[in-house]
Amino acid sequence: MKYQVRISGQEFKVGIKEKEGGLQVDLGGKQINAHLVELKKNRIYSLLVDNRAYDLEIRRQDGEFEINYGGRKYSGEILQETLAKLKSTAPQEVLKQKKLKAPMPGLIVRVEVQEGQVIKSGEGVVIMEAMKMENEIKSPYEGKVKKILVREKQTVDKDQVLVVLE
Repeated sequence: MKYQVRISGQEFKVGIKEKEGGLQVDLGGKQINAHLVELKKNRIYSLLVDNRAYDLEIRRQDGEFEINYGGRKYSGEILQETLAKLKSTAPQEVLKQKKLKAPMPGLIVRVEVQEGQVIKSGEGVVIMEAMKMENEIKSPYEGKVKKILVREKQTVDKDQVLVVLE
């Protein structure tokens, strides 16, 4: 099966086939043999690549996902290649709203966009302080800022919607 994956504003074409009890992954033309084992139902996985194990926490919802690996969170979107092609040619008003969520609890330091502003994928939207570090939250989507749901000096919870794009 072929997929189009978007992580932190970058897009990848990924092919996945089952092979000899494992997975053969085509990542941009590079072939990788892997084994994925579910350790805890629908959440914790062990990924084995080249005899190296990676422990992952994966949360999925409506084609979007969040991967926690080594204390870092990566958010993105997965589409089957056919659906990705249809989505790229669909009129903008047909597409659903895109919600940018807080990857962890923290404090909003600065909002870098305004309602009505058109932004590109990978563009900084919010500066958030978490665990005594400032993190720039970048949009994995391009679009027009429809609604800003946070303000400076506001505390936010993990997965709280910060900005809605259309």
